[in-house]
Amino acid sequence: MIPTPIILMLIGLGVVILAATWRGYLIGELPGTSNFFHAWRSNRQDNPVIFHTILVIYIFTGIVLCGWGFLALFGMTPQ
Repeated sequence: MIPTPIILMLIGLGVVILAATWRGYLIGELPGTSNFFHAWRSNRQDNPVIFHTILVIYIFTGIVLCGWGFLALFGMTPQ
């Protein structure tokens, strides 16, 4: 099956999210939410529970996007 741009976008976005999560884990700081013009970043030292919660959300999102992209690539899910 020829990959469509949507499938490539799903896989690419999932890989980018997982790479950003890995980098944030190594650094110890992940972007959480934004407050209009100021982005709030949680770090491991100040808020370990929030940091790990955001980490799990990012990992889950990246895996779901990559999985959906690969399943659509092989024709197992709709695009």
